Amino acid sequence: MQVEKAKAGNILEVMYLLQHCIEDFNKNSVYQWHMSYPDYFRLLREVEKETLYIIKSK
Repeated sequence: MQVEKAKAGNILEVMYLLQHCIEDFNKNSVYQWHMSYPDYFRLLREVEKETLYIIKSK
């Protein structure tokens, strides 16, 4: 696996993964996040600040 800084083009993939995590959390009564947070623009700011990372399989 390879860890790298996310790019704007990765945001939709990250949001898709987050949506599934949130659904799983909610099923287990863990209410850490909700469907509107973090949103696209929050993730975009993280990309711009270079603080959002992704993991890729080689």
